[in-house]
Amino acid sequence: MFSVMTPTVFGVATTIAAFLPMAPIDNETGRILASFSGIIVLALCFSIFDSKCILPAHLARVRFDKPKQNGMWVKCQAWSARTLEALRDGPY
Repeated sequence: MFSVMTPTVFGVATTIAAFLPMAPIDNETGRILASFSGIIVLALCFSIFDSKCILPAHLARVRFDKPKQNGMWVKCQAWSARTLEALRDGPY
């Protein structure tokens, strides 16, 4: 878990550091950039909070058993996998 946590936190931190300097610009274009900057920083903060606090709690309850071999969704996935493999291994 920690091997993935450090790069994601630093990736988000550097992106936030790139967008924060756009906030205090005072001209017309700056006001537009400041609104984008604020939304991006808030979205990144919520995303990192979600990925480190909320998502692990949800994944703790998920069962990773082998899926049932019936049902329309399983058939659709199998067809998609066969088609993509045929395209990958096919005439190209």
